[in-house]
Amino acid sequence: MYRAGHLERALALTVTALLVFLVASAFPIATIETQGRYNAASLPGAVSLLWDAEMHLLALLVFVTTLLVPFVELALLAAILSSLHAGRSPRPIRLMLRFITSTRPWGMVEVFMLGVLVSLVKLAHLAHVVPGIALWSYAALMLLLASIWSNIDGRELWAVATRSEPA
Repeated sequence: MYRAGHLERALALTVTALLVFLVASAFPIATIETQGRYNAASLPGAVSLLWDAEMHLLALLVFVTTLLVPFVELALLAAILSSLHAGRSPRPIRLMLRFITSTRPWGMVEVFMLGVLVSLVKLAHLAHVVPGIALWSYAALMLLLASIWSNIDGRELWAVATRSEPA
């Protein structure tokens, strides 16, 4: 069975990451002030602007890599870990783990953060940029994701998955 201390820690980190992700998605990443006008930019708002500008493929790519995949990954991981914590294995655990494993490279929170920071540095000489709560939330999310994956032993999760379902 999965080690209890690691399981509880990973579950707590995953739930925290989900909450931080929701905050990051709901608030502005930054507010830009130029000539007395303020514009706040959030990630869902950026996706919407890209879609409205008829950059559908780019909007879809940004949505999938920065919003959809990280959320689904965290939600599935929370479901798996909470079930294991309750002493049972979720029925489709193998499918859930396979999905997480295959989509994990598409969750680009770290790449997104690097892009945002470079953009904000470049904008700093053109306008007054005030980092928003979502920027700090995404930074915290990046650290939480690293902590989650350092507390999860993938081999043990797969061992639980192979014991719980027939092949």
